[in-house]
Amino acid sequence: MTAPKPMTDEEIEEARALDAARTQGDWQWYGNVKQHEVYLSTVDRGHVFVMDFGRWGMQGGQPRFQVPPTGMRDLIDLGVENGPQMVGSHRNDFVGIGHPDARYIAAAPRLVRGLLATVDHLRGMDPSDHDVWSEAMAVRSRLEAELAEAKSAAVPTSVYEEVQRERCEALASARELAAEVERLTKELDTALESLAAKERGYRDLHEMLDPVVGRADTWTQVDRLIKERDTERDRLADASLEIDAIVKDRDDTRRIAAIQAARLEAVLSTSAVDGAVRRILDEVRAELGRVAGEEVGRG
Repeated sequence: MTAPKPMTDEEIEEARALDAARTQGDWQWYGNVKQHEVYLSTVDRGHVFVMDFGRWGMQGGQPRFQVPPTGMRDLIDLGVENGPQMVGSHRNDFVGIGHPDARYIAAAPRLVRGLLATVDHLRGMDPSDHDVWSEAMAVRSRLEAELAEAKSAAVPTSVYEEVQRERCEALASARELAAEVERLTKELDTALESLAAKERGYRDLHEMLDPVVGRADTWTQVDRLIKERDTERDRLADASLEIDAIVKDRDDTRRIAAIQAARLEAVLSTSAVDGAVRRILDEVRAELGRVAGEEVGRG
């Protein structure tokens, strides 16, 4: 194994990123030999699980890692990004596990050696060099703080939130406008279909009327027939009124004849009427009965 060297800036940033991605807090191994239980968890927050182990087939075991918010997941269920990093042509072997805690565990020896080498290097520096190093670190920290302040001042939180709010409102308005355009488009399509149907109907009507419209005498004949029809209708109305008057007169005549026949019947029933007068009265009664439309019997 080669002697460790002081960490470069890239290695320091790598260590920061690994530490930020892992399950936060101090870790410790826990377990119970009687229950055959062993797991790695945080020392606080109720022992948040970092890693434990589960059965893998009949004779093997596999580590399990924390996947918030679902909980512990078997190694083979961690997925492509967090699970085993497959290698080889048959894709059965893997080198490394993508889960942040697994990567942190694997990188810990290398990072610790680098940090220790960096500490040894700093301790072995000439005091003047150490002062230069300290000053350089101070300048770096000051520049990082100024950069962070510049970033926060460039876009104030209130301005950013206002821009985000306006963006959300614009998107909502755009969606509403798109829905309105779609509705109007459907109405336009329906109106165009209706217009096309009416145009087809008008075209068919024109095709039917074209042979007639071009003949002036046809329209003259049509006007004449309409006038004759109206005249005939008026004449029939007048005749109907005359018929009603005749029927009324006939009914009145029948009623009068019936009354006269009844009176003659009463006269003929007396014995004071001689033979000649009776014959005359019988003829009158018969005529009245014919007019009344009914047969008058003798008394």
